[in-house]
Amino acid sequence: MQIATILNMSQLVPPDGNGGTPRAMALTSAFQALAGHNVKVYAPAGSAIVDYTTLIAKQMGARDIKLSQDGNSIELTSKDGKKGSLTLRTTGHGPLDLGPHPDKIQRNTELYQLLIDDEKSQPSDIIHAHRDIGIEMLH
Repeated sequence: MQIATILNMSQLVPPDGNGGTPRAMALTSAFQALAGHNVKVYAPAGSAIVDYTTLIAKQMGARDIKLSQDGNSIELTSKDGKKGSLTLRTTGHGPLDLGPHPDKIQRNTELYQLLIDDEKSQPSDIIHAHRDIGIEMLH
């Protein structure tokens, strides 16, 4: 199954400090990949979900972990032989702070445009958009 997860542009994944939602979404994405699904996570530049997932996979006793040359994706093989992958997709922008931003809509639009471009070449079975801005672009 192909799964796309779109996270909040205001926090890194996993977050530097507080941020239960990005941390939970990173964990969920790791579990989905270990269950044999192909997951793409859309997050701000500076996120390190691949490193985080590798740590989780090791702790869960994954049989095999292969990191891509660019460091943005991993292939996982679980103990029971299921193969999945996790890929981090980002725009060139880092996280927004939580205050008002004149370019907030533009940055979210860029993230959604990246998703739309990816969907044209490799459609997802499930899109989990953990955002309220820009979802209308998917229709």
